[in-house]
This record gives sequence, C-alpha cells and structure tokens, in this order.
Amino acid sequence: MQTVLDLAPPPGFRKAIPVTVKLEVIIRQHSLCAKCGERLGELDDTQFDHVPAVQLRCWDPEAKDTTPR
Repeated sequence: MQTVLDLAPPPGFRKAIPVTVKLEVIIRQHSLCAKCGERLGELDDTQFDHVPAVQLRCWDPEAKDTTPR
C-alpha cells in the first residue's frame, strides 16, 4: 500500500549524511543497530536510515524542510 503525500520533498533535497554525524550515531547507539540490536560493521558498510524515511515525510515549504508524521 502506497502512502499519498500532501507534498513530497523536492528532488535532490536529501544530501549525503556527513561522516561526523554517522560517528555520533554509532557512539550514541553503542555500535548497535537501533532496529535489531545487531552489532554494526565497518562505517562504509553500514546503512544509515531515517525513520520515517525522508522521502515519505511531508514537505513544509515555509520551513524548507520535512516534517515527520
């Protein structure tokens, strides 16, 4: 089932996550996956996701950012 959005983020809105942010997440989560608790692998092999996904959030034109539902 596909969700219909009021207004999706514009193409190219999502930028690459900086390495410093990835390291902060790893430290905060004690090198464990937030979803399954499994130990994270090498930084280059680890996938970082937003929950809910950025592309599934509504776009706020005034703030020029997404808003989680």
